[in-house]
Amino acid sequence: MPSMTLSIDGQRIATASPLGLGLELKLHGVALNMTRSVLRCEIFEEDAADAAASFEFGAGDDPSEWVSLPGTRCGRRSLSYDVPGFTVCFDVEAAADDQSTLRIVRVARQALAGCSPAAGAAVACRAARAADEDCVDACDGASLPTISRAAHGAWLREESRPGRAAVAWTALSGAPLAALQHDARALVSRHGCGGRTYWIGASAAPRCSLEAAALEVLAFHTPRAGAAGEGECTGAEWWVQLRSIGPPGAAAGEAAEDDASSIAFHFDCDEATLQATGEMVPPWLSTVSYLSCVGAPTLILPARSDAEGRPLALAELGAYVSYPRLGKHIVFDGRLLHGCPHGLTRDAEASPAAGGASPPHSPPAEAGGRAPRLTLLVNLWRRHRPVGPQPLPQAVAAALAPPPTTAYFAPRDTVAPADVATLGGEAERTFAPTAARRKISPAAQTVELRGFPSSEALLAAPRSAGLVHASAVEMARG
Repeated sequence: MPSMTLSIDGQRIATASPLGLGLELKLHGVALNMTRSVLRCEIFEEDAADAAASFEFGAGDDPSEWVSLPGTRCGRRSLSYDVPGFTVCFDVEAAADDQSTLRIVRVARQALAGCSPAAGAAVACRAARAADEDCVDACDGASLPTISRAAHGAWLREESRPGRAAVAWTALSGAPLAALQHDARALVSRHGCGGRTYWIGASAAPRCSLEAAALEVLAFHTPRAGAAGEGECTGAEWWVQLRSIGPPGAAAGEAAEDDASSIAFHFDCDEATLQATGEMVPPWLSTVSYLSCVGAPTLILPARSDAEGRPLALAELGAYVSYPRLGKHIVFDGRLLHGCPHGLTRDAEASPAAGGASPPHSPPAEAGGRAPRLTLLVNLWRRHRPVGPQPLPQAVAAALAPPPTTAYFAPRDTVAPADVATLGGEAERTFAPTAARRKISPAAQTVELRGFPSSEALLAAPRSAGLVHASAVEMARG
């Protein structure tokens, strides 16, 4: 694997290895004069005596190349360099008289799908230039550095997914489910790992219960050779959502997304690539596994995005509503707009395995007496690996339960898809996030729907159905 050395005025200040697909190196108290210091970076391939790529910046160079990017804190300035095969970004805290403190060095490896890292870093660089793929600076100081537009972004946006737009199964079962629930809650509340996504490759060995579940989701949806949509996924991007809930319908109507337990309408995507290049790259499939039976339903809408993230309404698709039920697993086209509006909440779903009684292995109630909405989300990627997500930190993985000896998911060929209840309707409905929600979720979408079923019709839908298909729903056009 490549390594990097960094020096200022001939004095080595840092060495990092391996670089892998990316690296963030945090420094403390490293002084840098932005007009007189000579900053030198060298990147070495494995066991090579001479640097494969290097550059200097310093005396005689234009200090205006250090820029303050939109969205960064006052005094933060950045400098980015593209060298064959790599992009390197420096962040400094600027002070008076060009005296600054070098804080963070980020490295992103440029690679084309289908090329091994050793296939020649310059090949990726030349190919990107030949395709006129723009690289632009990241818009936020916490994001990754400049990244090339995805080689398969257009394919993921345009390629049809096999089967229905959304399907549900009752697939999660067995004794290990209690440990999975415990670890999902602990990941957020004890280890502070909520609000971010993690990566596990298709051929990786799971280190804990949550990684094992993510790989089982991937295996559940990986077609056999010769099946429609054949081709193994590159891996799984996974995360946990834990939401406190209020009384059903407490945020009904157009204020549905105001409630803290709502999830604003959004498109799943490679968020680091979107921030760095402006390109929307969606996953192949998105999935939700419900680890509780309460809270807002998942609402999947007839819209996908263009390359810049603008919604494109889809005709004759309708909307799908999935109410939480312990052990239920749903999959849908990873391009589709979706969210969880609390205003559509109904009373807790009972587990089918419990015959209508309280579901087994329910998560414990919170202080207010209500159990939380708990889900495991897994996005499956083909031909592309999202830039930002990294494997779960080893210390956190070691603190969770080990992979179970009994599978969480029943084999797909042993479980039939759940029933779908079809509803019509003539109502119009708007879901509009508040300014506060937009601040924490900049990608939140305002949604206007026509032909949406009434709340009463949704509440009366058969609870045996895994999905409710609102066939007449369409995205309203301005």
